Amino acid sequence: FVIFFLVVGMFLEGLAAIIILMPVFLPFINELGIDPIHFGVVFVIAMCIGLMTPPVGVCLFVISRIGSIGIEKLSLHVLPYCLMMLFMLTLLIIFPALSLFLTRFV
Repeated sequence: FVIFFLVVGMFLEGLAAIIILMPVFLPFINELGIDPIHFGVVFVIAMCIGLMTPPVGVCLFVISRIGSIGIEKLSLHVLPYCLMMLFMLTLLIIFPALSLFLTRFV
């Protein structure tokens, strides 16, 4: 699921992806026994990573225009942040309790 979400995030705006994909994937997630809150957190983080990665990363074009810097140079500077977010996404997938610990207090 996550690899698919990363690819979708590269080509589709996050809100549009949520509106289109959530009704499709939520029954599968419930059937697999995955917590919907955990799934939502992973989905949103994957969409954020997709917004920062080429070829259609919307945030790259906005920052490029504001900072008057080329997309190629900007992509190299954004790469460490994308790698860190991928690392954090991997941790959330391996340890779902990281995204669910606040809900236990409510």
